[in-house]
Amino acid sequence: MGNIIELNEGKYLYMVDQNRIINSNIKDIFLANAETLTIPIMDLEISETMLMEKVRVLPMATLEVTQECNLRCKYCIYNESYEYFRPFTSHKMTWETAKQAIDYVYSLVEHRKEKKFDVGFYGGEPLLNVPVIRKAVEYSKTKFKEWDLTFSMTSNLTALDIKTAKYLIANGFHLNVSLDGNKENHDAKRVFVNGKGTHDTVLKNLKSIKGIDEEYFQKKVTFTGVYSFDLPLIEVRHFFDKNEIVKGQSVRINNVNKLKTDYYEKYPWDIKQKESEFQQLDEDIFKKLSHNEELTPLETHFNITSFLEVESHILRTFTTAAQTCLYDSRIFIDATGNLHICERINNNFAIGNIEKGLNFTKMAALLKSFTDLIKRECRNCEVRFLCTRCFSSFAGDGEFEIPPGFCEGKKRSIVKGLEKLIKYQEEGILK
Repeated sequence: MGNIIELNEGKYLYMVDQNRIINSNIKDIFLANAETLTIPIMDLEISETMLMEKVRVLPMATLEVTQECNLRCKYCIYNESYEYFRPFTSHKMTWETAKQAIDYVYSLVEHRKEKKFDVGFYGGEPLLNVPVIRKAVEYSKTKFKEWDLTFSMTSNLTALDIKTAKYLIANGFHLNVSLDGNKENHDAKRVFVNGKGTHDTVLKNLKSIKGIDEEYFQKKVTFTGVYSFDLPLIEVRHFFDKNEIVKGQSVRINNVNKLKTDYYEKYPWDIKQKESEFQQLDEDIFKKLSHNEELTPLETHFNITSFLEVESHILRTFTTAAQTCLYDSRIFIDATGNLHICERINNNFAIGNIEKGLNFTKMAALLKSFTDLIKRECRNCEVRFLCTRCFSSFAGDGEFEIPPGFCEGKKRSIVKGLEKLIKYQEEGILK
């Protein structure tokens, strides 16, 4: 029975090799035809030519305009708790580097049919290098002339002034603000260099933006928080659902990064308490959906991450060994001009620089290495078809590795997602 997972006290079975959920009463009938229903795992054609074509469809490029930050968030990947990431530095991207980066990215995508692109700004804290951002925006407009060009920024918002706020609004920036929720939770981890909490400053600046242009605020300002398990979840929920400034805005909450860190040793948490909090959240969401009530943005986010991702992968007819992006979702240019897969991966996996361009030979080798790891470690896993995998999640010291506890945690969350999916289907919430 190694290829079957029992769900909902045995009423249903997840057939691993077929990637199907069935009623346990028809198990034997289903298994009679199981061999013809087995999901094949396709090997990728890993070639430099294939990767060259992939990067032509890149939808965005993100510039790390500075590695400097005015905060010292206690879970930040750039602090001493994370072994594989760079430390904080004071290095800022020069205008020459930014211009060269934009020129290079444009050369990658200029001949494609779809003329749509986003230029993003990242840090450190990007608002510590506004002059280069302004020049990059104006130059991008001339380079991507007649394109559907958009701009985005991820910011802690503590360094915002009115002049810059008006500039962001005038240029339609999608502004993703780092905000962990209520003051107590936020200030416990998101602090200035001197250790002082930042919540009041962030809300003051959000209020300023909303006061300048409420329509812009509603359409363009989103929130991303980091949730640390040693803090109460209920307060985060209440804040995003009820605070007059942020309620109704799109929000997503990420857990603290678990790869090669001693963070969880510094801030231990009660697993039973956390399970109880998340179970209560699931029950509240289910009750709302059962009564056709609208979910809040935060509830929608948790609902998606808890099982809709599983739903999107169920019934797939084939899969690749890697199940990761193929360098076609974004490109990240750091402050020194090195090219990376994305902003989340550590600096040990650079795939080129703006002087010489992308190193497609290295990119092919990295993808093969990642694929080989998945083939070796994941081929017989019970949730292999439902697990999402990412370069950044497995990025070690120049080699890919699966973090301790990653697989156990993934399997638990996926099984819970499958059971939730069944419950929603039984109640008619999902057709």
